Amino acid sequence: MPRRHAGAAVKIREALDLLKEASGEKKEEVFQRLHDIYEDISDSESRIVEKVKDNPWLYVGAAAFGGLLTGLLLRLTRRHGR
Repeated sequence: MPRRHAGAAVKIREALDLLKEASGEKKEEVFQRLHDIYEDISDSESRIVEKVKDNPWLYVGAAAFGGLLTGLLLRLTRRHGR
């Protein structure tokens, strides 16, 4: 009986080692993907900042227009909601 338990313990240990190896590979893959996403976001932010610096009034106008449009839509929904 103890011999059978010893064989099971070896198989369990092998299975755990295999799981550790597989999870280590996936962990590296996840970290690499997160790093790539962070770089993409950082690059996009840099491009947006440069565009706003080159022509800030365009973005101020667009933001004002967006606020005005949102306000008008909210006002219309409140009138029809009564």
